[in-house]
Amino acid sequence: MEETTQSHSSSWLAYAIIALLVGGGAGFWFGQEIGREAGYARAEAEILENAALVERARAADNADTATQNPLAEVKTNPLEGVKTNPFEDVKLNPFE
Repeated sequence: MEETTQSHSSSWLAYAIIALLVGGGAGFWFGQEIGREAGYARAEAEILENAALVERARAADNADTATQNPLAEVKTNPLEGVKTNPFEDVKLNPFE
């Protein structure tokens, strides 16, 4: 009779350990899912906030440069004032 009681109690112990492992695994799995969703929501909110900051900065930059022509001081002809033919004024015939 002692053997059946001991084997019976050890089988309950094994079932309890298996149940704890399965419960812990399930808790870990669902905890990760909840954490991942919260992380995505936090990241999405951060991205939207950063996009709003960028838009405000862009609007401020555009307001400053809207009245100015950014190309007004750009040199459009890099050869302006440069002689294109350096031998044009050279005397070719020394006997003339």
